[in-house]
Amino acid sequence: MKVIDIARKLGMNSSKIRYYDKIGLLHSKRNQDNQYRDFDDLDALKIMHMEMLRSFSLNIEETKLACTLEENALNRQLHQQRQLIQLSIQKEQARLKRLEETMDYIKYVSNNKSRISMFQVPQCWMIFSVGINEELTAEDYREIVKLSDAFPFSYVALHIPFQSLQEDHILKMEMGFGILEKYSQLLDTKITTDCYHYTGCNTVQLYIETKNPFQLTQQDIEPLKKYLKQHNYPLNKDLFGRVYLAYQKDDEFYFGITLGYMID
Repeated sequence: MKVIDIARKLGMNSSKIRYYDKIGLLHSKRNQDNQYRDFDDLDALKIMHMEMLRSFSLNIEETKLACTLEENALNRQLHQQRQLIQLSIQKEQARLKRLEETMDYIKYVSNNKSRISMFQVPQCWMIFSVGINEELTAEDYREIVKLSDAFPFSYVALHIPFQSLQEDHILKMEMGFGILEKYSQLLDTKITTDCYHYTGCNTVQLYIETKNPFQLTQQDIEPLKKYLKQHNYPLNKDLFGRVYLAYQKDDEFYFGITLGYMID
């Protein structure tokens, strides 16, 4: 069979079969009359087998290796690939969870007049790089790059220092990245710099829609201050939060954010 013939029989692009042959995954014969590649039924079976291996997310080099291994060695390679696929599934499940969290924000602000809720915040780490006064170290930059690359498992983190809550009309907002411990473990992302460590605790959470998080005022967080006063919680700590998403509302661009106050 010519390349075009075997490609049609296998429902494949002929260029892929030529590539497999070129890199040595196949060893086709040449027709002595016209020097065209000549494939037989066994070649077709080998191609189908390689396509099956590729469907397990083996790359070309791994597929070439698999075609040279004895049974036990091949079994070990497939076990390793299974672990990689299981990790990939865990990441996709986490990605779905993060997407659902974003959707939950829209659901909450659409269905609740109150902008206050109680939330159990898991352990997480945050590092801030925008709106800060301190110089960032080389290690800080490495962590920022690491967390920037980790979306959607990392998130856009917000921070209002307690001093600003005491003194400022327009609150000092710092922005950076955060990551929950469970996602840090999943990605094997070790936070090594001296960043904020938010221990798992109950948090009073304020939902805010704002055109500009960097222009929040004392009035914007009044519902949170009122709730804390009603429940005899002193406002004596920083606020930490996150940006969930941004959207159009009344022909203007809004950010949906939360700010949280630890009460444990």
